[in-house]
Amino acid sequence: MASMSVEFVSGSSGGVREGSASGDSSDSLSSVSSHFLGEAVGSSGGDPESPVSGNDRIFHGVPLFLIKGGVRVVGSPFEPDGQGTVASELAPVVPSRYASCYAYRKDLEWRVRRTHIVRDMEDARLILAGVTLLNERVFHDGRSSPYDFFFMYVAFFTHLFIRVPFTQFQTAVLRAVNVAPTQLHPNSWAAIQAFVAMCSAVGVTPTVPVFFYYFEVRPSASGGWISFTSVRDRTLFRPYSDSFKNFKQHYFKIIVAKAGLHEFSDGEGRPLFPFYWTRDPRRIRATSVGDLTSPDLEAVRTINTLPRRISARHLVECLSLEDCGPKAFELMTTPGPRKSNFLTIRKKSGASSSTARPTSIPKVPRPPPAGASTGRVPPTDKVGGSGVKVLGSSLPPEVPAVQGSSSRSASKKARKDKGKEKDRERVLAVPLPGGVFSPEFTMSDRAKFHMSSSQRALIEPLSELELTNAMLEMSTRTSALAWYLRNFADRPGVAEVRAELDREKKNAASLQLTLEQMVLNQDEYDKKIEQLEAALEKTKKEAAEGLTAARGERERMSEEGRQLKAEVARLKEAEAERVKANEELTLEVAKAKEQIVELESTILFEHEEGFNKALRQVTLLAGVQDPFSLGVDIEKDVFDGVLVDLNAAEENEPPVEAAAGGDN
Repeated sequence: MASMSVEFVSGSSGGVREGSASGDSSDSLSSVSSHFLGEAVGSSGGDPESPVSGNDRIFHGVPLFLIKGGVRVVGSPFEPDGQGTVASELAPVVPSRYASCYAYRKDLEWRVRRTHIVRDMEDARLILAGVTLLNERVFHDGRSSPYDFFFMYVAFFTHLFIRVPFTQFQTAVLRAVNVAPTQLHPNSWAAIQAFVAMCSAVGVTPTVPVFFYYFEVRPSASGGWISFTSVRDRTLFRPYSDSFKNFKQHYFKIIVAKAGLHEFSDGEGRPLFPFYWTRDPRRIRATSVGDLTSPDLEAVRTINTLPRRISARHLVECLSLEDCGPKAFELMTTPGPRKSNFLTIRKKSGASSSTARPTSIPKVPRPPPAGASTGRVPPTDKVGGSGVKVLGSSLPPEVPAVQGSSSRSASKKARKDKGKEKDRERVLAVPLPGGVFSPEFTMSDRAKFHMSSSQRALIEPLSELELTNAMLEMSTRTSALAWYLRNFADRPGVAEVRAELDREKKNAASLQLTLEQMVLNQDEYDKKIEQLEAALEKTKKEAAEGLTAARGERERMSEEGRQLKAEVARLKEAEAERVKANEELTLEVAKAKEQIVELESTILFEHEEGFNKALRQVTLLAGVQDPFSLGVDIEKDVFDGVLVDLNAAEENEPPVEAAAGGDN
């Protein structure tokens, strides 16, 4: 049987490149989206005579696209040797092995002319591109350089679509993690860019708290590149690449020009982010719900409605498109080709799949993929003994067309399987806003009829009147069949489909309520956790203050004890000195007593000897032989002409104080 094939050619509306979206390419950087290295991101509308080409696109208030070249390149005074003075406090093992490929101005100029680095000519005047010394590595700092700079990997521009100056969000992430741009692993930069594309698609402003609600930072003790880790049960993206390769030696300097200081530093001249590798990248734990502000919490709820484990590579590549937001939204929300439940329901009800005729299609939030089915085409009548066979038919694999021979069924199945593979690789396109009745929706210029010579021989002899009558007849038959199908055709299984749809809607509503309740419960739990943490912090603070006071009291008492011990030692020394002095005084007293006794005996002897001398003189001079007979007594003396006993005189002598008082 002769057959005629009708081919409908549909054009893409600028989706992500098929080669990248298919996921069949290698994970290495040399093969992952490697076509961007040569062509980067083409821009339209530029002046052909201009050395640079550009195009504008506004994203969150920042023009994202794009300019190729336009950045002035400065060489090194150390060329051609390429050796100079470098400085660094770090020496990570792996980055130390890779010198830059752009140690000479000629090589760097070639790269800059083919790379999108800035967004427009205004940004191009803010920076310079500088060569890297042969003995310089990506982690070296700028202490030996007369100007401020930071390193950038070429892959950041060609594969991840990062532009200089950075956006506020990119700068805030670098500042929060306390790392230089090249200190962050390309997969982590891809997560940042994919997050930006996602936020662009759903109309959310990216912020650091929301970003670190889904990611954590765990710096490695061995140094090297810093990677972001997805929080468990909050994974947004699949990694851009399982193994980035061939990027480590492709880096050069971005030198901050004098005109660009305000874009890279604050009002006090401090950099907005670390220019050079740091020794202490911050360890960041996932942001809790209680730490999110109301706008951030709303953003989290919006993002949580999106599918998970989206390809970070595909989202990042959406940044290269003019319609980044719609393309990213389409990529995230449009499901891939899958089987419909209708065939399963029909089989359960005992109906044949070849006789099933669904006349109503459930409403879906997004259009079906290109090439997917939206209904079943009824069998066509034989006209002139020839059948019509449609290539790329909209029939799903589960609802086959009119059954033919086994060979036709096998060939049709093979073509359908091949079409399914193409559908998986094809990037889903955004439908026209007006639907099938849109004026832009035309099929006449996209339909091609491939007829054999016998088929043409059948049609060519017909006159215009005969052709018109045949067209009118077939059109009338089609209208009649469509009218009958709409109003009178049996529609078994529709009730089951609608019942299942209602059940699914109820389940979805119940799940949504449960999810909202869980979010509220999570908020309450987070608040309780915050209160407990605050109470714990207060208790810790009080305990620390008490411990500090106790330690102070202990130190004071220890100091007093040391002082008392010193005082006791001093008193003991003084007592020992006093005992020694007392002993010396006692010895001196004993000596004095001995001297007194000796003096007393001497005085007594002298006294008696003097008295005896007086007696002898009296005896000699007065001729008194025995003076004692006259009453001479050594114990008496003459007072006022009277001989008085000395012992009696001492007893009768008045006290000195009384005598003194009497004189007064």
